[in-house]
Amino acid sequence: MQKTQLCDQLDNWKKRVASNHYGDEESTTEIVQLIKEVEEEYHEDDWVYFYREKENKDGNGMLLPLKPEGWSESTSTKHLTKKVAALRVATTELSRKAEGFVNHIRSLRFFQALRTIQLHRTEGGLFCSKCSSPIPDPHKATLLTKCGHLVCNQICYQANNESCPVTTCHALNRAYQKIPGQDLGHDDSHSGKISNGSKIDEIVDLIKGLPEDEKVLLFVQFDNLHEKVKKALDRADIHYADLNSGSGAAKATTLTNFQDNKPTKTKLDGSLREANVLILNIDDASASGR
Repeated sequence: MQKTQLCDQLDNWKKRVASNHYGDEESTTEIVQLIKEVEEEYHEDDWVYFYREKENKDGNGMLLPLKPEGWSESTSTKHLTKKVAALRVATTELSRKAEGFVNHIRSLRFFQALRTIQLHRTEGGLFCSKCSSPIPDPHKATLLTKCGHLVCNQICYQANNESCPVTTCHALNRAYQKIPGQDLGHDDSHSGKISNGSKIDEIVDLIKGLPEDEKVLLFVQFDNLHEKVKKALDRADIHYADLNSGSGAAKATTLTNFQDNKPTKTKLDGSLREANVLILNIDDASASGR
């Protein structure tokens, strides 16, 4: 059978790739380039790296499948040669791996944009994925978690449209997959200060600005936000009591210690200090005193 006959299904897959079938232009460019490199390096004897001849029963060669020759014996593919059947399987696997590659590219794009924002590398490093305009202020942008594209709010962001504004991207981003820039936090490693998002930072600053003898009741509704708040207080060296964990007896002890100004161990250095913040779950019965 001629080589051109063997490549029909593979050719169809390559055409789909070239037409941006996977809905991500950056990934498409990478895959097309990989296909080009493979075709340039192709040699007709390359099959020996993937198959063995029937007569070869020595050593590691036995771990390879037999070279596909003759007609397929499978009921569903009897009309095909073994070479064509093997090519179909290989093409299906290529398609599966291409989908995985696209997902990896999108994840990488997301984390690169996220770290660029958190490290304040906006000058010359942050651009709208749709219109290519510079984004000097990350607070005026939205990061799409499904595809990793960053879009400016002024021109390109569409709150009520799940489709990515980038025309060559087919990803759908639901409302919870669109993160406003101001909610991403900032990591000022050079100054030793880590920001946790504007709202949590405001809470921390408000608590630090209160007199030392003031008590604060901090109501938190969601578990993931609860952990973020605790980390932010730890970083700010604000000693707190947490009423969201432990048995009923443990919670009662925590509450009594807080009310009686009894010193407890801090997380940073283990020193004894009075907690001036009490964290409560807004949905917990203990938060209402029951």
